[in-house]
Amino acid sequence: MRGDPWSSDGRRRRISDLPVQRNYFEKHFGSSLAVLDAKFEIASGYSPSSTRRAREAALRAFLSQHVPGALCVGSGHALYDDGPSKQQDILVFDRDSMAMPLGDISLCLHEGVRAAIEVKSILTKEDIETTARIFESLRMPQPLKVLVAWQLQDAHPHRDRDPEH
Repeated sequence: MRGDPWSSDGRRRRISDLPVQRNYFEKHFGSSLAVLDAKFEIASGYSPSSTRRAREAALRAFLSQHVPGALCVGSGHALYDDGPSKQQDILVFDRDSMAMPLGDISLCLHEGVRAAIEVKSILTKEDIETTARIFESLRMPQPLKVLVAWQLQDAHPHRDRDPEH
């Protein structure tokens, strides 16, 4: 059957096993990432706070459009028995778990948190250390922890991206 997600040997098919679908995925996500990159570029040149908020919002919107329907994307804190985690730029959590909105952030029961993402415009060594401390506040169950940076601190924005140069 053409739409069957299972291969003839009983394993679930992967995108890489489906050459036609793979082309559509590559085109879609390649183009979507180009749009996200453009949104990050548009956010440049404003106050650091405005730039940060615009980039976080762009990534949250991208993720909201692409995560499975059983998940939600927001910002806020994971709530543990002894109190909340540190504030996370982006939280991905189960749609059916408890989330208490607090303005533009949420307080999510830790059991439902699947991923935490920190967004940095320019990644520095200090940012890595700070992000590690923020992620330490997320305890069991361990969600996926991701640091997204638009540019490295000492990277020249116009440097050729060819690794040979």
